[in-house]
Amino acid sequence: FRWVYDVTDYKPLFHDTVEIAAGNQQELIDLKFVMIKGTPPRDILNTEQIWVGNWQHADIANNAVLPSIDYQLNPTASQFRIKTRTSGHWFGGFQNCAEFCPKNHNIYVDGVKRFEWLNWKPCASNPVIAQGGTWIYDRAGWCPGAFTDTYDHELTPFVTSGSTVSLNYGMETTAGGMEGNYWVSMQLISYGAANFNLDAAIDEIISPNSWEFRSKINPICADPKIIIQNTGSTTLTSLTITYNVLGGTPEIYNWSGSLDFLEKEEVTLPILSQTFWNTMATTNVFEVSISSPNGGADGYTNNNYAKSTFTKPAVY
Repeated sequence: FRWVYDVTDYKPLFHDTVEIAAGNQQELIDLKFVMIKGTPPRDILNTEQIWVGNWQHADIANNAVLPSIDYQLNPTASQFRIKTRTSGHWFGGFQNCAEFCPKNHNIYVDGVKRFEWLNWKPCASNPVIAQGGTWIYDRAGWCPGAFTDTYDHELTPFVTSGSTVSLNYGMETTAGGMEGNYWVSMQLISYGAANFNLDAAIDEIISPNSWEFRSKINPICADPKIIIQNTGSTTLTSLTITYNVLGGTPEIYNWSGSLDFLEKEEVTLPILSQTFWNTMATTNVFEVSISSPNGGADGYTNNNYAKSTFTKPAVY
């Protein structure tokens, strides 16, 4: 099974000698890094590990562990982000915590709760299907065979470059049901300013796609779906999307909405008829491109085109 993960925020770590460890010894893991030359939406200046480890559910909820920590922000950076991944394990009590119970987690910044999220992952959509055991049941931040969810928290509005910030990780306290433990990972990423004023990107083609990660919603014979992202500092309100099957007639969809910097949105691309899928090409390739963000010129064209291979469903 092939998983893809964007490690752009960890670019400062990929220098000289790097030691990589995989804690799970149950499967054979084949790891490949693909270095893509280009310009990111904002330059990554440094990556710092704040917390990584395994703590008891009750200790986190009662603030006995992961205490407030003071961190000196990079004075040359202008933007900051906190990345968190938390997975609950073992279960007991009437709520089946920590693995099988949904709980709100939070981050306090200088004593104020700025971020709160439900650390819960629906596992029925997990594409690694037909496993043994309890793989179909929802879990605290993960599913068997799947990545732990990453939550990105934009810290920029609440801090000042060069200042000292106090960070405190916590979670919902409940009466009883606080058995089990959580693996917690948290990093602080420092960035420069946005590299582009007006820019949009194609983040992913959801369908049509033959990638096994999207196997539960492919193949299709209806409207394609993609994810777009605003990679410019200006709010994205309109976009022209052109799409076709290789060798076929392109169709155009004029998207409108409101996406702030780095926000994403899933977009359904309507097709006029089933003839959209009928071409003379021997290989099934879907192509999509974007242009004219907010009616203007795109600041970085290298992220404006994407393609995917796909399998046509049987026709009855």
